[in-house]
Formats: sequence, C-alpha cells, structure tokens
Amino acid sequence: MREGFAMRGRLRRRLAVLTAASLGLMAIAPGQALAQPQAPAMSADLDGQPIPLTDVAKYACHDIAFPRIHCFSSEAARDASAAPLLASSSTTYVIVWADAGYAGPSLIISQDYSAFVTVGWNDRISSFKAQNSTTGRFWTDWFYGGTADYFCCNQTVSYVGDAFNDTFSSFQYL
Repeated sequence: MREGFAMRGRLRRRLAVLTAASLGLMAIAPGQALAQPQAPAMSADLDGQPIPLTDVAKYACHDIAFPRIHCFSSEAARDASAAPLLASSSTTYVIVWADAGYAGPSLIISQDYSAFVTVGWNDRISSFKAQNSTTGRFWTDWFYGGTADYFCCNQTVSYVGDAFNDTFSSFQYL
C-alpha cells in the first residue's frame, strides 16, 4: 500500500514538472536534465558602489533599471537620477517611505516584489504615493498572501494606518 502512495507522489511530481515545462515555466532540452529558469540576479549600489540588497531600505533608491537597484544618499539625488528614466517611458511606479508623512528612507518601485525581505523592506512601509495611474496591492505576507491593501489611480497615503503600518511583505501591480 505504501508503494502505491509513493508511486502516486512521484507521478504527481512528474506531471507537475511536465505541466510547468509545457507552459514554458521550465526548459527541457532533449537528452538533458530539467533546467530551472534563471531569474536575473538582483544587485544594488549606493552612489555607484555595490551594497548588500538588504541595505536598500536604508537609503533613497529606485528599481527602474531592474534587476539593478540604484540608491542615493538623498531623495533629491535619487529623483534626479530617476527623472529621465521615468520621463522617457510610461513606467508605472509607487514610491514608498519607511515613515509616515513621506519621510525616512524611500524606494521607487516599478516591479512586483513577492518578498520585500530580499531588498530590506519587509514590514517597513508607513506611507506611499502611486504615480501614473498605477493600481496595485500591498500584501501583509510574502508571496502575495495574507491581507491585501488595494490602492488606485495616483493615490497618496501619508500614513497607511495602525492596522497596516509596518506590515507589508509583498507588492503586486494589477
């Protein structure tokens, strides 16, 4: 009987792998082992010098050149760097701050983040501004789980409220 359960488990895993491959989520080369898709490696810099990704939450940064995150010692320097990139495209983005009233370290977000912990922003957001008619949602758990806080259309929130302050763990555009 145990063999039957083990066999069904192996079959389910193989079926999942084959389904993922057929959907283009995995690449299978003839005669080779399964290969996982490679996401581009994220990296960060502060005024051009490499920093750990977790330090992104200490500065004024933007991810417009994703997977590269550029950080600066001031918001003015960050905004000057980001302005040409934002003006030359219809990039939707959200600016988040660690403190209420649009204060403290900040990040211009132009990507989905399934886990803010990778860039040091887990449970740190207190205020935000959505730009370019952006809509999306912040999640209280990693991988778009838990409770969602939806926002829409150039919404500015100087304080996310006691229920959501310092609770966001992932972010997703709609």
